[in-house]
Amino acid sequence: MDRMKEILERIAAIEVELRSEDSDPDALKAEYDGLKAEMKGIEDKAETRKKLLDDVAHERKGTPVTNINIVDERTFDSGSPEYRSAFYKTLAKKSGVVIKSGTELSDIEQRAYTHTTANTGAVVPLNTTNRIKELVSSWTTLLDDVVIDKFVQQYEVPRHTAIAAGDAAIASEGSANESDEQDTFDTIPLAGQDIVKHIEVTENLILQSIDAFEDWIVRHIIQRIYHRMNLTIYAELEDAVYGIKAANKFAVAALTEATVRSALAAIKGDGITKIYANQATIYDAIAGVQDTTGRPLFLQSTYSDDPLVVGRAYSAQVKLDDSIADNIIWVGKPGEIAANEFEAPNVMTNIDVKTRKRIFGGFAKFDTLPMRDDCFAKITITPTPLSSLAKITAFSIGEAVGVVTEGDKTIAITVPNGTAVNALEAVFTASEGASVFVGGVKQVSGTTANNFTSSVVYTVVPEDDSKTVSYTVTVTEAQG
Repeated sequence: MDRMKEILERIAAIEVELRSEDSDPDALKAEYDGLKAEMKGIEDKAETRKKLLDDVAHERKGTPVTNINIVDERTFDSGSPEYRSAFYKTLAKKSGVVIKSGTELSDIEQRAYTHTTANTGAVVPLNTTNRIKELVSSWTTLLDDVVIDKFVQQYEVPRHTAIAAGDAAIASEGSANESDEQDTFDTIPLAGQDIVKHIEVTENLILQSIDAFEDWIVRHIIQRIYHRMNLTIYAELEDAVYGIKAANKFAVAALTEATVRSALAAIKGDGITKIYANQATIYDAIAGVQDTTGRPLFLQSTYSDDPLVVGRAYSAQVKLDDSIADNIIWVGKPGEIAANEFEAPNVMTNIDVKTRKRIFGGFAKFDTLPMRDDCFAKITITPTPLSSLAKITAFSIGEAVGVVTEGDKTIAITVPNGTAVNALEAVFTASEGASVFVGGVKQVSGTTANNFTSSVVYTVVPEDDSKTVSYTVTVTEAQG
């Protein structure tokens, strides 16, 4: 077997092993780094061999050599470096993209392209899909956790929904269980959804190298397809027929430990339980939750093998997924999700002869559904809107009650004759959630003293910090 193929198969096996909590992440990481280094060495060696073959063929070195019969019995696939360069050269040539290193295929690149595409079409190089995971991993977190099948045709997954009657029972020796089990089933259909992305380039695209062209394709097309596949999983968890049941949807004004416990208690199924949220929700909501003893629910992660595991809440991993909207938390078992990639992401190109625009299109066929309606729970946090009210509705000093005139924002108050007005403590009522300041000093009703020998300006800031409203307070001493 070709060594490059062995390496790629082992890398795929490492990904599967990492999903198990019994795996040794440090050992697997060391093995993965070694395989990547070996892969690069093979690619470099192949490139050196290619250049040398070109030199010999064109008699660029020394005395011309003839009658050399070099037999190259290598096989090629989407992981071959020769196929990768051939794929992007062909794509660039078809779309009119100028690559300064050239777009003509060498003999070995032509063989690699012909051999790999003979039965499958021009598939995206494996090296590119591996790099995609590195580039967009925080946008495809759930997609990476789900086991994805590769069936070409649509199919159905049978689902055991209930034991209507009967079950295992204790029977006397030699006798049968009289209670026959009666099971009910339904099926989950996976027919395939088309996921497409295209962009138009109006000017000539000139790039330095195949690597630069690959980076451009990945950023603008393929990563958006994988992002949409990730979002599709979340969307299907809310499918009207096959999605999670209503009891597993929690709507709260603020996240509490009780809500998290209820969500964890609601999910059923096999596999590891995980919590998914974006960065803002993790640190604004989850990280601030405390239990009844005041201890934090969220514990920062000490993981080194999976940077997307940012912590734990009880026994569940908390994972970063920036494709999720703010204030949405998904709790569940990704192993209970059925998913199939009917066609892997691919890139096609065309030129509009009328406008001369270069059109790049990405395409994939993917489908997914949960295998049970209680394998996930969704928490939606809808915070109570902050108030924008900024009023002083009552103001008094001792027994004297002020008159608040809202129209011109003034407060007039008369205190008894002989009152020392240079250090008076006002009692006031302001809009709920609002803060009151005098000269930048926050006021505490009935506590903060101010000098009222001249008018004093009280500034009210609403709960939402949207504005400031100022009241001018005048204290007058009653005539003796």
